[in-house]
Amino acid sequence: MKRCDVGVMITHERPHFLGIGAQKAATTWLHRCLRAHPGLWLPPIKELHYFTHRPHDLNQGIVGRLTGGDWVNRRLRRILKPRLLTDLRRLDTAGLRWDLRFLLGARNDAWYESLFWEGAGRVTGEITPEYSSLSAEEVGTIRNAFPNLRLLYVMRDPIDRAWSQMRMMARRRGTSVGLLSDEECLEMAKDPRIVKRGEYGRTLHNWGCHFPPERLFVAFMEEVRSSPRELLFRILDFLGVARGDSFLPPDLLRPIHQGDRQPIPKAVERELARFHLEDLRNLEKRFGSPTREWRERAERALAS
Repeated sequence: MKRCDVGVMITHERPHFLGIGAQKAATTWLHRCLRAHPGLWLPPIKELHYFTHRPHDLNQGIVGRLTGGDWVNRRLRRILKPRLLTDLRRLDTAGLRWDLRFLLGARNDAWYESLFWEGAGRVTGEITPEYSSLSAEEVGTIRNAFPNLRLLYVMRDPIDRAWSQMRMMARRRGTSVGLLSDEECLEMAKDPRIVKRGEYGRTLHNWGCHFPPERLFVAFMEEVRSSPRELLFRILDFLGVARGDSFLPPDLLRPIHQGDRQPIPKAVERELARFHLEDLRNLEKRFGSPTREWRERAERALAS
């Protein structure tokens, strides 16, 4: 263990932290802000999905990297193609080494750790919101491999979060929620991929089974909107790196991407409120405001 020039104790184990979600809860903002800090190092692409798609789920080796049919490989190739071209044009040898290591290496814990080599001497981490959906058993596997991790978790009103995810899913299907019937929207709202990512109590339990409370930083979307500077300082304190206005990114206040502004149908709001109300009541006991406002909103939706 050694101390780096921004005042944090660095272990040889990498990464040092994970952002585990929630999806559609300002994780892109968080990634952008943390990458701007000189004492932190995050991979050049967001969402590595290593722990949600373990090696036995994916094709291995060069052929698998280039021709694998799973969605992760397709996504990674789509992201890496422009990076490779840019790094080639710039003759960025360090960038090319990372790109090729990422693209061609066989996925295992050693490969995953190698993705953080460029961050030697700094605090390293990555953000993949889908990690919030992992089971307690899967989190235990992470704990065994990387026992010193710190965790960042940003929560958002689960009704708004689900509706934002639904709009994104519709766009990826080449349509818009505004073109779907209420029945089709209700069916989408029941999609386990949507419901599961808004079950904050389950996420907190599964990760809390294996990591002590002092290793989990919980924030709320409302803080990102109302006091981003103060929130970011608290996160930097949690990660053990220096804070100060000189470490704030110039685009700290850049608006969070909202997507389209299609209002949520009342029937869909009621259905999502029904899913999440019990969880929200439990969250309120633990966190108080702003989860109190989320619970009150859900109760109003059910009463309407």
